[in-house]
Amino acid sequence: MRQLGQERISVDIHVHRVTNRWGYVRASTPEQTLAALEAAAPEPQRSRASSCVTRRANRRHGLVRPP
Repeated sequence: MRQLGQERISVDIHVHRVTNRWGYVRASTPEQTLAALEAAAPEPQRSRASSCVTRRANRRHGLVRPP
């Protein structure tokens, strides 16, 4: 995701919980998860990293439609 001229990783509560469960990061808030993931991924690769995490989470846990 490109935001204000920088590559960013998109982190919502789902990505926060899944990446903590998988052991990629140990963070207590989505903001801390965002900081940890961005520290681990160089800026040119952040968009790809975000897509990979989202796809893996969807494949592993399935897509859930809101009620």
